[in-house]
Amino acid sequence: MIRGDRQTLPVSTPDQAGCAAVPERSGRDGWSWLAVLTGKPGRSDWHDDGAVAYVLEALLTRLSGRTLDSVAHPGKAVLLDQSADLVLIPITEDFRGKVSTGNDEPTMRFYRLTAGIVGWARTLSNSSGTAYVHAEFFGGAGFQAGVGWFGGDVVVGPFFAETHQGVAEPWYQVPPDGQPMAINSVLAWIGVQRDSARDEFEVVRLGRFRSTEEWLAATT
Repeated sequence: MIRGDRQTLPVSTPDQAGCAAVPERSGRDGWSWLAVLTGKPGRSDWHDDGAVAYVLEALLTRLSGRTLDSVAHPGKAVLLDQSADLVLIPITEDFRGKVSTGNDEPTMRFYRLTAGIVGWARTLSNSSGTAYVHAEFFGGAGFQAGVGWFGGDVVVGPFFAETHQGVAEPWYQVPPDGQPMAINSVLAWIGVQRDSARDEFEVVRLGRFRSTEEWLAATT
């Protein structure tokens, strides 16, 4: 599913959800997730031809007083950070089928986001900011996409980013130096804070598994 061109990646403003604004970057540029996946630092490794694959499709939200099962239903969920109650819900084909509205065509220019997933994300967002993320990466090239809802409305994104020009569809773009990839953008909005050594992707350890199915296995 890797092909395409570009368009400007937006930097969000503070949202109505009370979640954090997505900050503009200086210094560390939000690309250290790539080092996590390749084992090598920086943008110079975009062209690494090692067969390193990473695929993630998930919803991210906070418990906000809800139980893990109630947030995950009809799927399963992983608690990413107990102190911050951040939850990841892997989007598998089984989950996609359970939330299907009968129209499973991709929406909002995403590759795999369907009306059923949007509906469930909007429901979750009535209690806490909720984000959809999708990433595919292989051998140093790939893309990320994300969007966030609160109170049933889109309040951040959509973000579409790629590591190289032409990897994905025309609306994906290579972010300028100092700007984050899509997943870091939604993680920052949902309240994940980077530190001096790690970006948001690393802080919540999204690189600990390399596929959505491995995340699902971690829920059992």
